[in-house]
Amino acid sequence: MTTTCETSVGLAPRTGTKSLGCASECLKFLADYPLRGEMVKAAIRRAASLVFIGKDKLPYSRAFDIWYVKAKLFRDYEADAILAAVELKRERETANELRDLKTRIEILESRL
Repeated sequence: MTTTCETSVGLAPRTGTKSLGCASECLKFLADYPLRGEMVKAAIRRAASLVFIGKDKLPYSRAFDIWYVKAKLFRDYEADAILAAVELKRERETANELRDLKTRIEILESRL
């Protein structure tokens, strides 16, 4: 799944643009949305649970407003927290892919 979030490395920290639309795409990326047969509410809840602002999770109502690009005010610390969650998810996915590749190599070597 390629999203704006993936291709622009989150919320474009290099250019300083932290748009609400990109944050919405990032939340959808975090939730692995859409999963077949899943309600949107569950996806928003899952994405909100992955974003931490300080020690607290992003509230569902706030995640809802960002998801649907309805937030009247979009704060920098929210954008930074979403970006951090996206980077953490990417790191975990990369580690999983590396582990899977090592396992495949071991299986192939054992067949030789």
